[in-house]
Amino acid sequence: MSVQEDTQVYTSISRLMVIFDNSVKSLLDTVQKSLSRAERDNDLIYHHDVPPSASLPPIQETSLATATIPPGLLDPKSVLGSMNPLFGSLIGWGALEAISKYFHVYFPLDAQSYC
Repeated sequence: MSVQEDTQVYTSISRLMVIFDNSVKSLLDTVQKSLSRAERDNDLIYHHDVPPSASLPPIQETSLATATIPPGLLDPKSVLGSMNPLFGSLIGWGALEAISKYFHVYFPLDAQSYC
């Protein structure tokens, strides 16, 4: 690079630094104005001081809702009668995996026929 190119680069960087510095100062000024306006509004609107938490009475326990279980869920056989549940014969995934591992360990040759 020539001296003239170096000077142009330096000038460009200096201009960018000035622009950046001005934008940061402008942002800081805006934030400070917003903060002072918010504090003033807060002081004007809320006239009561917030009491310390130790002086507040404890919150009393209360019941908002009661559990109601439909009778069919309490005793499914009364609803189904002699019918079997739709998915009653299905086994959970964890149980199937345990059974599969058991057969693979104890019956390695026959495991394919069981699983």
